Amino acid sequence: MVRRMFLSAAVLTLFALPMSAQSDPTADAIKQNMAKWATALMNKDAATLDKMLAPGYVGTDGDGKRYDKAGYLGMIKDGGTYSDWQPGPEQVIQNGDAIVHMGEGSMAVTAPDGTASKAHVVWTATWVKGKGGKWVCLAAQWVEHPMS
Repeated sequence: MVRRMFLSAAVLTLFALPMSAQSDPTADAIKQNMAKWATALMNKDAATLDKMLAPGYVGTDGDGKRYDKAGYLGMIKDGGTYSDWQPGPEQVIQNGDAIVHMGEGSMAVTAPDGTASKAHVVWTATWVKGKGGKWVCLAAQWVEHPMS
């Protein structure tokens, strides 16, 4: 009886851990996608981002401005530059063919006018399975906070 209670508690504890604390190939794939996204952002690589975003992608920035896929990709091509990406904590929650990915990190930002700063970014992204079972980002919301 005690052994059965211990095993039940151990199993419940395992399932209560966030996905990021468990070895999960889907969560790892989403985190790898975010790392690719950050690299593409720093390289102004709109072609890579285009493949990662769902056709109906909607992004919302911290000022409440919304971007469709074409608008977001245009902003990446024509906007400021980003460098020195330092990822922070991430959490991945899956429900069937949908995933919510929450995370944060910091980076150096140079605005189109040449003004340089450091920003802390917090985001929530929704990923869905696209054609061929590939994960694509359907929506994202992010907020950038200046760092001193």
